[in-house]
Amino acid sequence: MRTKRNPLVETRRLMGGILEAFQKDGLRFTMDDVSRNLGMSKKTMYNLFHTKEEMFICMVNYVFDSVKEAEESIFLDPSLTTLEKIKGILEVLPEGLEDISLENLYDLRRRYPTVYAHVEERLETGWGHTMELLRQGQREGVIRKDVSLPIIKCMYGATLEQFFQKKILIANGMTYQEGFAQVVDIILRSIVVKTDSVETKKEA
Repeated sequence: MRTKRNPLVETRRLMGGILEAFQKDGLRFTMDDVSRNLGMSKKTMYNLFHTKEEMFICMVNYVFDSVKEAEESIFLDPSLTTLEKIKGILEVLPEGLEDISLENLYDLRRRYPTVYAHVEERLETGWGHTMELLRQGQREGVIRKDVSLPIIKCMYGATLEQFFQKKILIANGMTYQEGFAQVVDIILRSIVVKTDSVETKKEA
């Protein structure tokens, strides 16, 4: 009897093969490289993706969808305070990119402008939970009410775009995770209402 394949497992395996090739060779990797990583025939690979650009779009969607799944889990967690949820959602890193080489990202805009435009679009959308939590934080008095939430969104997104476009992190000897963590820390320090309870919790 033939075992039924799990679509989610198959997708994770496929994206893992693409990310492995990207991590090794950056934008220079070929669809043949991916098919070898997965032990998949070239014909099967080209049936799944007609072009390398299609493959990149699929990879971008997978990465951002994994972020949204993690954010949804945090948003629905009843054990977390509003402030903990905000921090958790802002700190979510895309699955599979924890150890990414930043050198592999910087030519994306120049070589694949359509893919980069899709990255920008995904960065701009899907802010529903984050904005809802920030508004809730303002109602609860843990987020400053004089802070413009659209400005926070703009600052956060623009900084991440700079990480994709410029070698500021490499120039300063920082990983993507380290730079990302500093962005979140700076934003939270500027918008969180300073109280004894908040400060004590942060230092604990």
